[in-house]
Amino acid sequence: MSGTPDNNELFAVQQRLEDADAELAGTLAHLERLKIRRHDDLVLLNQLASPFLRLPPELICDIFICCLPPPRTLPSPRDAPLLLGQVCHQWRNIALSFPVLWSSICLAAVFAASHGNGLLALLDTWLERSGNSHLSLSIVLGSSENHRRSDLNQIMYETGRSSLFRKVRHSSYRWRELEVVRRLEDLPAIFQRDDPWHLPQLVKLTLLLSQGTRPQETSPGTLSNFTEAPALREVHLQGFSPRTLLLPWWQLTIIHTENLLPLEVLETLAQSTSLIDATFSLWPTQFFRLPSDLPVGRPSRLKSLSLFGEMITPILDFLYLPPFQCFSISFGPHNDLSHLIGFLLGHQLTTVSIDVRAVLPLNDLASLLLSLPHVETLSFGAHNGLMNGVLPHALCTNADLLPALRRLTVYERVDRYNEPPLDAAVVVNMLRARWATGLKSLCLVSTHVFREVHPGFFELAKEGMDIELRSHGSGPFLVVYFNTAQVH
Repeated sequence: MSGTPDNNELFAVQQRLEDADAELAGTLAHLERLKIRRHDDLVLLNQLASPFLRLPPELICDIFICCLPPPRTLPSPRDAPLLLGQVCHQWRNIALSFPVLWSSICLAAVFAASHGNGLLALLDTWLERSGNSHLSLSIVLGSSENHRRSDLNQIMYETGRSSLFRKVRHSSYRWRELEVVRRLEDLPAIFQRDDPWHLPQLVKLTLLLSQGTRPQETSPGTLSNFTEAPALREVHLQGFSPRTLLLPWWQLTIIHTENLLPLEVLETLAQSTSLIDATFSLWPTQFFRLPSDLPVGRPSRLKSLSLFGEMITPILDFLYLPPFQCFSISFGPHNDLSHLIGFLLGHQLTTVSIDVRAVLPLNDLASLLLSLPHVETLSFGAHNGLMNGVLPHALCTNADLLPALRRLTVYERVDRYNEPPLDAAVVVNMLRARWATGLKSLCLVSTHVFREVHPGFFELAKEGMDIELRSHGSGPFLVVYFNTAQVH
């Protein structure tokens, strides 16, 4: 072999190197394709083997519903249900398959033109994906809204309603629930009759005033559109009564209202002939100005009545109600309990809740308890040490006191530094005596600190009585000293 390289041989070596490089590049590319295919197959395998995706789609939808943001939350891609559709293809398909996930719409800036475009696009998405399902609409006061009345007049009356609000209005035939939390002066602009109202599906109406006030006693002509809601059955109102809001009161079955005058409560009861569940919070006022020709209402289907306020017991003398089952009342100091005692004696109530935000004299306490011979479930609260000994001793020794009692809840709001300590042995003796006559459960909410739990509570729990001893408060402020579940 000569020392001079042969050109043909050099060319052959170079060609083999190029062929090797090309083969190696192809092999590497094939390896990358195999890696990608393996990754995709692994993802698919994990998805197919996922216990979550093996659940029925209906159950996954229920889980998705639990992920929805709280009420009065503006639609956002950072929240469910939009966020759920960004996780994977299967989740997106499930989210799009159930219109119920898109049936709640919150609009906080219906008057703000600067926010209208973004909300309008989201609203189109919600309305399209909700299909033909019922809608729950919330119109609340936006934190960024300009609160000047002149701006509202310009948007609502000079340039017309925004496209956002018009689109919402045109979906009114699908509304099942409507919540409006606005200023009082905004309501006529929202509910003006510039377009026909069509509310055939509306069942629940919430109308609250953002400033926590009440409307004046004026003509209700500006808020009259809800008379055209044949399915309306439940309302939650603040300050509105038949005097200030035209509703089909005769067909309502559930009414919860705040800030009413005593006369307005009587008028509401008189007109709501189908009422089943009523809750009234009374505006602070005197009762001595009631007219002589008071409205008398007897909603024949009434089952539950709740009254809250400060000076409210006098109104009980004017409630001519049919027999009903559940009664709840909460009031402050300086109320004449004779009105309450007379009312209780006149009705054979089975479930009663009495919350006295004051110290209750023992004679009044005894009179109240003696007026409840038919009560099976009693919740009682006062600023007394109710379980210090007097009440447990009376329940233990007097068989005529609450003879039908089955479930008892006691709320003590008392300064334990100025009251005798709770005697757990006396409470246990009372429970033993009442266990024999039918008492099934006791819930004691007290400021008393149970350093040790009396063994009698454990024994009664083992026998089947439901007992809970806890502090006031909730969350981190709640202390449960004893619960029957601890025994089991």
